[in-house]
Amino acid sequence: MQALERVLAGVFENTQPDITEENLQARIRGNLIMALSNKFGWLVLTTGNKSELSVGYATLYGDMAGASRC
Repeated sequence: MQALERVLAGVFENTQPDITEENLQARIRGNLIMALSNKFGWLVLTTGNKSELSVGYATLYGDMAGASRC
């Protein structure tokens, strides 16, 4: 997260942290679990549940990465 914050520091200058940074954290998790899945052949399960998905509280390419847990 700190590395991405450094990369985006110039663009995000003079703005307040918001949902953008929260979504970055979810996408980092998604990227890490997809890398492990690719390397070891593991099945990735989504970290968002159906309630979160239905109301839009899951992040595309983050919490929504992987197979559904239902």
